[in-house]
Amino acid sequence: MAKIDTSGWKEFKVGDLFDVQYGKHIPKSAEVSKQNGFPHITTSQYDNGVGYYVADKMFDGNAISVASDGCQGMSFYHDYPFSASNIVSVLTPHENVLLNYYNATFLCTLFRAEGKKYSWGGFKFSVDRVRETRLLLPSTPSGDPDWAYMENYMKDVENNVLSRLTALEAAKDTEKKKIDTSQWKEFRVGDLFEISTSKSVDKINLDFIESGKYDFIGRTPISNGIQGHLNKLDFDPNPSCTFSVTQIGEMLCQYRENEWYASQNI
Repeated sequence: MAKIDTSGWKEFKVGDLFDVQYGKHIPKSAEVSKQNGFPHITTSQYDNGVGYYVADKMFDGNAISVASDGCQGMSFYHDYPFSASNIVSVLTPHENVLLNYYNATFLCTLFRAEGKKYSWGGFKFSVDRVRETRLLLPSTPSGDPDWAYMENYMKDVENNVLSRLTALEAAKDTEKKKIDTSQWKEFRVGDLFEISTSKSVDKINLDFIESGKYDFIGRTPISNGIQGHLNKLDFDPNPSCTFSVTQIGEMLCQYRENEWYASQNI
């Protein structure tokens, strides 16, 4: 998708848009069946954060959950009644906030990025930190968040993903499209590629700029690993048309179209 022009965007404090509060601890031993309970949102990054089901609801829905610990910043939209853990912040929109599935998922992406800032230092993305967080958002001429813009942008993202999924489904279609690997051979990676460990850079000491020439790559699957852009450092970047492979943590192999710098263990 085309690069977003954020020059006319404004910062908004989360606490000015949402009522932010923790859920409460409900032990797994209180679990009930899905048919008889309400989703209990935990700090999990899977299944929209739903850990199990409990008998009582805490929130009516049309709200965003943000993990304070564990997968810090992991954020989901809930359009149904639910319960939440005591280390999950729940954001309920103020009356003037026109929250829906699409603009909420726009915000969830930002909360996930914000949460990573605290994971580096071992801090929790607590209720107070969520409440004081300032998000750069598109704004209307009157100075309010442009909820319609966020909604339409995410609809475009959804349509783009759906078209790719449709193409992927077509590629899976029937035996006639099945790949015959009977004549394939094994090749040693070291015979095909020159392999070295990238010189690492500490992200906390970098100044990212939107117009930076070089990608900065971290050990994350999000955004193809690109965590920001920067200008040339005091040593040469890794070349373009290469692969980056993580050495620890989540095993990732990603193609690099541009020259790039990297964090540790890549």
